[in-house]
Amino acid sequence: AHGVDEPRLVVTAAGRDHGGGIGELQRRHQPEALADAGDHVVEEIGGTPVLLLRGADGVLRAFVNVCRHRAGPLALCSGKGLAALRCRYHGWLYDQQGRLIAAPEMQGARDFDPGAERLPRLRVAEWQGLVFVAVDAAAPQFASVYDGIAERIAPIDLAALRFARRDVFEVRCNWKVYVDNFLEGYH
Repeated sequence: AHGVDEPRLVVTAAGRDHGGGIGELQRRHQPEALADAGDHVVEEIGGTPVLLLRGADGVLRAFVNVCRHRAGPLALCSGKGLAALRCRYHGWLYDQQGRLIAAPEMQGARDFDPGAERLPRLRVAEWQGLVFVAVDAAAPQFASVYDGIAERIAPIDLAALRFARRDVFEVRCNWKVYVDNFLEGYH
C-alpha cells in the first residue's frame, strides 16, 4: 500500500497482545465514514472481526462482527445506510443496538429467548477525530490512558490533521524490539 492515498479513521486494538496498552494503529477511512446514521466500518482489530456502526440515535457502537447463531459475518464491507444487521447464513436480524429482532425458523425452539440474544459489544471511544476500540475487556478504560493528553499536545488539534500517505513495511520480529529501535533516533 505504499503511497496509496488512504483516508484517516484510526482504529486501535487495546489490550490484545499489547501488554494491556493501546497499540496497533491502523489508518483506513475518512472521519466522514462514520458521520451519519447507518454508516459502518468493517475491520479486523487484533485478530477480532469488528463492526463499527453509527446508530440512528447518533451513538457510535462497536460489535464483534459475528452472528450469535452460526458465527457468520453480519457486514461484509464498510458502507452507508445500514438500518439493521442481517446474517446471510440463516437470516438472523439484529437492530443497530445489537439486539436480536428476528431469528427465522427458531419459533418454538426449546429454551430459546430471542430477547436475551445480543451481539457482543466492544468499548469504543471517539477523541480528536480518531476512533479507538478495545477488543479486550481487560484493557484499561480510554480515559485512564488518554486523560490530559489534549492539554499536553496543545495547541495541536489532531482533528484538524489530514491524511497524506501511508507506508507499510512487514517486518518479521518482536514488535516491541522494532518500536524500541525505531525510537532510538529520538535521543
